[in-house]
Amino acid sequence: MLHVAIDARLPDAGQGGVLSVVKAMAAAFKEHGSGIRRTWVVAKQATWWRGSLPDGDSTLEVSVPAGSVAAKLPTLSSRLAPAVLRVIGDRNSLDAAFQESRIDVVHLPYQDGVRTELPFVYFPHDLQHVHLPGNFTPAQIQHRETRWRRRAQEA
Repeated sequence: MLHVAIDARLPDAGQGGVLSVVKAMAAAFKEHGSGIRRTWVVAKQATWWRGSLPDGDSTLEVSVPAGSVAAKLPTLSSRLAPAVLRVIGDRNSLDAAFQESRIDVVHLPYQDGVRTELPFVYFPHDLQHVHLPGNFTPAQIQHRETRWRRRAQEA
């Protein structure tokens, strides 16, 4: 049976449409099931997923750097993220856990999903910076154009 890890490391608030998409995906799996095994990668600091995930699905709880800051100050966090990611890099820190859990493929349902060497599906559903560039700083636009483009190419 195919084993999919779903990157759902989202705070309880401040993610708007992204959190709605992930919750809707969980609800759909809960209602209709599927022939795949799922492990949801969730933030230890978050609680949104408790009671929302399908019975029988497993979770991998991980610490998210600055997760509490992102939840409390989403706009500031969004503006600081490009600089922080340049400093900490783009590493695949969850691959060992994925291999231990025997994950076959990773689903990244939002733009800044985890970097992995495993096969992955990437879902960059928010391209506002292309159509509304005035809403973003130059650093945010550069981050979106480089990191998100690289994810799409790697997928």
